Amino acid sequence: RGPEVEYSVRLFPFGGFVAFPESSERSDSKYAEDDAGLLRNRPISDRLLVISAGVLANFVLAFGILWGQSVNSGLEMTTYGPGVRVPELSSTSSVARRAGLREGDVITSIGGFDLARGERAVDKVVKTVRANPDRDIEVVVKRGNDGAGDGSAAAQVVNVVVRPEKLDDGSGRIGIQLTPNAETNKVCTMPDRIMGWRAATG
Repeated sequence: RGPEVEYSVRLFPFGGFVAFPESSERSDSKYAEDDAGLLRNRPISDRLLVISAGVLANFVLAFGILWGQSVNSGLEMTTYGPGVRVPELSSTSSVARRAGLREGDVITSIGGFDLARGERAVDKVVKTVRANPDRDIEVVVKRGNDGAGDGSAAAQVVNVVVRPEKLDDGSGRIGIQLTPNAETNKVCTMPDRIMGWRAATG
């Protein structure tokens, strides 16, 4: 505000810095102790506004970045389905592979128990396998594509019996990697909506 504020522009404008006038406690200060321009002499509302301005600016900047990303490139949305996905079998001679499990299978039931969604389903499979060494476990898997409308084969339900091998600590293992049964889709972006609106009104 006129001569009361000094500005400077840097060659590399990384970050910002704000300094307030010093009081007369310093020998070289040109401000009186009761100067109304000193921050500590301002009303509480003014001081709160000054102190919170930087924080609020960061929030506004972060919101603007996220909003811009969602408008232009879209946001990813993860949907969890029941069961556990098998992304990989640990070896060519693993118990799971010999029993007939394949990469991409979705285990929907194990030992007669239908699996829930998310990490709870993964924990259930792991605990069941570890607790049943050298015992047959019936596993129901879904194999193939749910949406057969894209020309691929429709999903089929396959029953598999696995017998976990016994480890030195007495637990069972079938040589399999597990992840939650999740699909990630991108939410429709603003340009997509505009193009759809133009096509509909076209």
